[in-house]
Amino acid sequence: MHRNQKLSRHEEERIYRWLVHGDAEAASASDRDHFNTWLEQTPARKAKARSVNNLWNHPEFHQAVTLMASSEAANPSRPKAWQRGSRLRGALSVAACVLAVVASTQLLLDNTQPAPASQVYRTAHGQTAHHTLSDGSQLDLSASARLAVEYGEHARQVRLYDGEARFSVAKDRQRPFTVESRHATMRALGTVFEVDQRSGMTELVVLEGTVAVHPLESPQRRVEVTAGHRVRIGDQRLAKVESFDLKEYRSWLDGQVQADKLPLAELLTELNRYAEKPIVARGGAARLPVSGSFALDKMESNIEILARLHRLQVEHTADAVVLREQ
Repeated sequence: MHRNQKLSRHEEERIYRWLVHGDAEAASASDRDHFNTWLEQTPARKAKARSVNNLWNHPEFHQAVTLMASSEAANPSRPKAWQRGSRLRGALSVAACVLAVVASTQLLLDNTQPAPASQVYRTAHGQTAHHTLSDGSQLDLSASARLAVEYGEHARQVRLYDGEARFSVAKDRQRPFTVESRHATMRALGTVFEVDQRSGMTELVVLEGTVAVHPLESPQRRVEVTAGHRVRIGDQRLAKVESFDLKEYRSWLDGQVQADKLPLAELLTELNRYAEKPIVARGGAARLPVSGSFALDKMESNIEILARLHRLQVEHTADAVVLREQ
């Protein structure tokens, strides 16, 4: 099948649901493998998915979605059932319209230059990995991480789906290095930085150089983060850029996780990448701000410290360790 052959409506909607509507974020590992297998069955599906991925941080797409939401809010007389049913139809329609404009340009480019090569890297629970990319950049992956690297003639792009990665970027001013997460686009020319994709936020830590951040909720906004600074980007906001001591900084590469007023639920996301049994925070405990250093090979000690410092009740079940406020 040729890569430009027209897909069926069902195929297009499945791709839109996965990449735009959020099915990918809620999917299990087996669901992701099943979708990727389905996607790889035809070049046309892969080409469509790549085009939709390019829309992920496209300003016109987000502006169109915002206008659509404003229109619904301005018409409260519409039945609620109609509004709920129209959300997906509207999102898919917006995606299709914007995609048609971008795809027409992409087709012209595809006829004049080869498609960039894409490579997927992943790690299992408790596993880390180091890779040297084709341009000499160094990639370090924490446990339970998954990302895709796509290098082209004019750009180097990384899509971080899950987990945490450190990037030591080789300088190439002709090909900017960009990392996309669920919440932001981060761009650097030559620098060292870490990106952590957690369930509710993306955290950027800059160790050398400067990284420009464009939040997904406001793609035209630009915030520069320099060495010795970190920032957290959520679904609705970009937090204040904070400084930290580079000499004292430790990461999973040093066998530690450092927290600075991090919600307990987010800290547990990192610890659970290495824990033998999941650690879960219930109720108000999930929102407790936590600071300190935690060794990745001493989970029992971490649990005891958290319980003692924050007066938490610890319950050991067959499937998890549960932390609750007393």
